Amino acid sequence: MGEGCDVEEVTIKDRNGKVVATATGAMGRIEIPDANLWWPAPLDPYLYTACIKFEDDYYEQTFGIRTVKVEGTKFLINNKPFYFKGFGKHEDFMVHGRGLDLCLDVKDVGLIHWLNGNSFRTSHYPYAEEMYDLKNHGCCLSESLLWLV
Repeated sequence: MGEGCDVEEVTIKDRNGKVVATATGAMGRIEIPDANLWWPAPLDPYLYTACIKFEDDYYEQTFGIRTVKVEGTKFLINNKPFYFKGFGKHEDFMVHGRGLDLCLDVKDVGLIHWLNGNSFRTSHYPYAEEMYDLKNHGCCLSESLLWLV
């Protein structure tokens, strides 16, 4: 943020809308006591909402809290082994070509869950921001060799 661009307030809400943390100013640290950790499960990926007020603007962004690491041949999320079961996905559709189709993306994630999948790989290029938000609802997403969980 530039000079004089102080954020008026950052509020973190839990999945029920209860405020669990607040902070003010352009820089700082915010802590969520007894945080619930995100896990890529279709029925229960715990998500928080960051609410940011800046002058006349107000933004909301959902996010999950998790740790990710690799130990030997194990991929760990929140220190638990995670086994990827997923698909390659293209951001195009035979009717309209390449581009964002949020309804189709929601359907695709639903089909991944229905098939007991938990991840998908993108194809060759970054996807629309909405797809990265959608993956927080119970999927891991891979871009080439980079895993976004």
